[in-house]
This record gives sequence, structure tokens and C-alpha cells, in this order.
Amino acid sequence: MGEGRYGARQILTRMRKKFLEEENGEIPLKVFNSEEIYEMELRKIFSKNWVFLGLESEIPEPGDYVVRYIGNDPFIVIRGSDGKLRALFNSCRHRGTMLCINDRGNASTFMCPYHGWTYNNKGELVGVPFKEKVFERLDVREWGLLQIRVDSYDGLVFGNMDENAPDLQDYLGDFKWYLDLLFRAPGQMEPVGPPQRWTADFDWKLGAENFAEDRLHIAVVHRTLQSYGFVGKSRFGSGIETPDDVTVNYVRGKDGLPVGCIGIRRSERETSSFLGYPREEWKSFKEGSVSRGQWEVLRRAINAVFTLFPNFSGLVSADSTDSPFSEKPRVPFHTFRVWNPVGPGVTEVWMWTLVPSDSSPEFKKRVAEVTRATFGAAGNAEMDDLPIWRRVTRAAKGVFAERANTALKGGLRGVKDLGTCQEWEGPGLCRPTQFQEESQRTFWTRWALEMTKDE
Repeated sequence: MGEGRYGARQILTRMRKKFLEEENGEIPLKVFNSEEIYEMELRKIFSKNWVFLGLESEIPEPGDYVVRYIGNDPFIVIRGSDGKLRALFNSCRHRGTMLCINDRGNASTFMCPYHGWTYNNKGELVGVPFKEKVFERLDVREWGLLQIRVDSYDGLVFGNMDENAPDLQDYLGDFKWYLDLLFRAPGQMEPVGPPQRWTADFDWKLGAENFAEDRLHIAVVHRTLQSYGFVGKSRFGSGIETPDDVTVNYVRGKDGLPVGCIGIRRSERETSSFLGYPREEWKSFKEGSVSRGQWEVLRRAINAVFTLFPNFSGLVSADSTDSPFSEKPRVPFHTFRVWNPVGPGVTEVWMWTLVPSDSSPEFKKRVAEVTRATFGAAGNAEMDDLPIWRRVTRAAKGVFAERANTALKGGLRGVKDLGTCQEWEGPGLCRPTQFQEESQRTFWTRWALEMTKDE
């Protein structure tokens, strides 16, 4: 691996020197479409860090399960008969057959369709056909399903393949402050149906860095959404920002490494917004669940967009509709997603939509309609973004692309002084603007540190 002048390791060495050490904001184009880079990412990033798998509310009862993926590795995320969450590797220990082909369900046992080995919902091997004749002295206690570490925070379930990695709380670190705003303070939330899934030929990092508050693309890529009235000016603008917009970058885990960033658009100080939810829905928000500083941010928040490393992103957006001609009410949507890499330059997107559990059926239905129309496999915003991400991925495919760099220089030292926020209580480096590229550099700093470790 990495032979030649422009192999993966040579490209990463160049990035370590230029991006990490010299802080020039330049990313080698080739990282968006390289089989070598992809294979290294699976081992250095996705097998070492906490990756989002699903919601506790998707598997509330003993035996409930969903099948989820980290890269190309399949896992049965299940609540066992003892109530404990587990992530079982979806592969029989006998001959390796995938046990479960359903996306979700409830099961007390899983029987392999090949030779009938059977496991309970805690992953223990409980049945072996012809045991006395063929496997008489096999110790079934040693041949239960392989498992990875699993933990949850604010109802969000994460998995980690690395037994020696920091625990989830330490990994999230200061970013818990912002997760609490979006997943704890709004009260009990529930998903609107199962997650949407679709696969497209773009690199996963393009989605992750875009949701790291890329305000600069909105006035260009999404201008038709604004002009035709699919979304209100509270979210998509014509390049004009308000004095209350902020971006919080370099939010760090307990180990000091950057783990995430978030952009928040706020209303004027005297105005309450609560993420654009209608006033009758404010009853679900729980003031006592967060600090006074967090509550003040939430009270004024019109929308928020974030990325948590490596591939968990979310968007809460106010004032949206499924059609500019609709007479139905405009509503916010609360959606988040995983960018799961399934090949070089190929990503499977998983997208969830949340609503307050005590909302009316009409409100839940309306949120689902608007979310599907705006984001999702056939959403208007998705159709804007995907062709752009495909173009980047396609440009990165060839040989000459190995020589090219991209320029994340917005707000870079010596290019533009971004300033710092006044009266901001949250952790991280707060900037009083969303017109910057420091948030993307936050993502790429962590990516580069992981990829160049031990090189």
C-alpha cells in the first residue's frame, strides 16, 4: 500500500505537514475517492471510534432488535431478555453465515439457516444440532456471538469495535452540552417510522463536512428552495446572516481531541423560538433537564446543524413545507443521519426523523410529510446536494487528482479574523458568524489526526 509518489501514505504525510503542522487549510482532493484511503478509514476511524447505531426508542422491549452497520460490518442491535443493550456481530460462529436478514423485529432466539446453530437474544449459543454425535465436547460458552461495545446517551445508541477505546461519555466530552439541547431538553421524542436508507456515489466525508455548518453553499446550491418558498428565510438565506448566528467549533472530547461542531441560528434576545416548534408544542420541552445557559440557547434557537465525528450529523430546521402551494401549516423538522461508507466513493445514508411523543397525530404526520419532501432519498434539498457531492467524488477518481488540493481557507488565520462570541456559556470555540470554514477544519483536524496516527 502507498507505493509511488502519490500513494495514500504519501498523501497523508503531505496532509499532516501542510494541514496539521502548517495549518494551511488545504485538503488533498484524492482523499474523496481512493480505495487505499477507504480501507485505512475502516481500520483507523470506524473500528476505533464510537459510531451511531440507532435509538433506544427503536428497541424498547426485550427481544426488540434492528440490524445496523459500521462500514460493511453488520450488527444486530438488540435489547436482551435481561433488558441490556447489545450489538451482536451478525454472523454465525459455525460457518460465518449472516443470521438475521430482517431490518428489525423481535426475537428470543436466532437460528442459523445453514446448520441450525441457535443463539438467544443475549448472544449465547443455546442449540447445536447433532451435538452428541459431532460436537460432544464443544464448550458452547466459548462460541456465543461476537459482540462490540455498546452504550447510549440521551437515548442515542453508539457502538465501538475497539475494546481499549475511551468510554462513550469521555468520547463525547463537551459535545454532550449540545446533544442535550437537541435530544434531552425537547422532552420525550420518538422516530417517525423506520429510518430512510439510500445509497449514492459520493464520499461520506462530503456529507459530514457539509453538515458541519457549511453556510457558504446555501445561497448557491439551495437558492431555488428559498425562491420557490419551500423553506423560510429563518433557515436558508440569500447570503445574509443575522447578528445572532453562531458557529461553535473544536468542541472536544475528554482526551482533548476535537469531536464535533454545531451551527445555531438564534432569534432576537426577547423572542422565544424553541427550534421553530409551534407554541402548542412547547409543553414538551423540559427546562429542568438542562442548565440555565443551555435553556437560553434553546429558547432562542431557530435551527441547528451539527456533525459529531466521525459520521453522525443532524439538522433541526424551522418554517418548512412540502409544497409552496400547500395550505397546510409550515412546521419544523428534527432529523439526523449517518453517513456510512460502503466502498470507495460510495455512501449509504441512514436518516431518522424525530417528533415529540405527546404531539398530536396531525402534527407528527405533517412533520413526516415535510421532512420527506425536503430531505430524504427524494427530498428537494437532497437533490440539490447529491449532484455536487458526486461531482467532487468523480473529480477525485483519477490520477491527476493526486496532485490537487482543496482550499478550506475561510476564516483561516491570516485570511480573515472571525472574532469570538460574547456571553456564550457553552464549550468549544464560538464564532459570531456562520460564514466561515473553521467548522469543516474541525472535522478534518480529527480525521487527519486519526489517519496519520502511527504512520
